[in-house]
Amino acid sequence: NRELVQEWSNAAIPFCIEMQQDGPWVAVAIASQSMLATPDAMQILRKIVQISVEQFDCRAHVVVAGPEVDGRGLVEPVFEKAYEGLCASGFFDDYDSAKRWAKQLLSQNG
Repeated sequence: NRELVQEWSNAAIPFCIEMQQDGPWVAVAIASQSMLATPDAMQILRKIVQISVEQFDCRAHVVVAGPEVDGRGLVEPVFEKAYEGLCASGFFDDYDSAKRWAKQLLSQNG
């Protein structure tokens, strides 16, 4: 699990650089099978979120996970804690809802 988060962060850096060039942006993660994560993985996630905010002008992190995704209700508060004090965050059942929320946030806070 820790390895997955590290692999994801390494792959995401080029996208962060590209997104930053167009101004503030919102990160969207889509979970399709499981959201279960170890405490180590969540600590790494928090560091990644901090870097995305401080170095790449990311304004929020959003997770899209339907009710069928393993661990959704159980780990949602853990994910919220990873974002706490760093940036806005949201959890949505579908991508369209997440996209609307992100656009509204960016239009208000640019």
